[in-house]
Amino acid sequence: MANGLLNLVNIAVYLLNSLVVQKNNSDVKKCVSNVNYWRSQCPSSGNIAHIISKLRGTQKNYRGTTMNKLMIGGVLLLLSAAPQAMASVITNGGFTDCSYNGWSKDTDGAGDISVLDDFTITSGPNCAAELLVDAGNTEAWFANTLFQNISLNSGEQYQLNVDLTAGSEFSSADNGFIADNFVVAFGDGTGSYYGADGQLGSVFNADIDGNTSYSLNIMLDETLSAFTNLSLEFQLLIGFDEFGSDFGGSFLQVDNVSITAVGDDNIAVSAPSQALLFGLGLAGLVFANRQRSTGGDQ
Repeated sequence: MANGLLNLVNIAVYLLNSLVVQKNNSDVKKCVSNVNYWRSQCPSSGNIAHIISKLRGTQKNYRGTTMNKLMIGGVLLLLSAAPQAMASVITNGGFTDCSYNGWSKDTDGAGDISVLDDFTITSGPNCAAELLVDAGNTEAWFANTLFQNISLNSGEQYQLNVDLTAGSEFSSADNGFIADNFVVAFGDGTGSYYGADGQLGSVFNADIDGNTSYSLNIMLDETLSAFTNLSLEFQLLIGFDEFGSDFGGSFLQVDNVSITAVGDDNIAVSAPSQALLFGLGLAGLVFANRQRSTGGDQ
């Protein structure tokens, strides 16, 4: 079990004991002491509501109205926030603010030079990045690339998750069709691309023939953490033959990008949660000391 979740559960148990929760509150007791019960039952809003009801039902056994409300609220906040996964290495992977914040754009290796529609954001409410090539309103002659520099911790296992949608104006049903294509890969700052195994190649690539969606969930080799200039890159390339391209536009939509550490030991507690734990722990100690000084419950 993750150390972060253990700490949260232990604090919750201590606080509930400090509040003298009745022993027959089996739902509350299970949620803060039994990991399997927590994972299968406690995270749902319905069960949290049931726990709230149980806690309120025992409020007469608590000492001090103001302290009751503060402690109950704190414990419930702790319970609802406990199952927290480690944050993604990627910034703004869901493009939730409908912008390219955290990302870099490149056209034909010249940097972010396009003033046309090479890079756009799809309309809300679920915004996504969209790369476009080989159309009349684009500047790229060869490729558009969306990338973000990242850093992976040595010795940790990571998983890449991303949703992609690719589409083309023409398809193999049209005469003269030349497929554009896209690549998902890791870069090292030299122009070389690497796959999930840390070897030269790509994580994923495909020709674009009509509209297709992909959902990638790929484990990454630990050797990638040794790269000092590592980046995750999405590249959309124009297809050519000896006569040029087919001048039919193709797009690549990128959304829900995340790279997260996997395994129980990689569940982390964020800084706000640590502050919450400290505050709740301090409140529990103060309350327990008050009980001792006044001889317990009244």
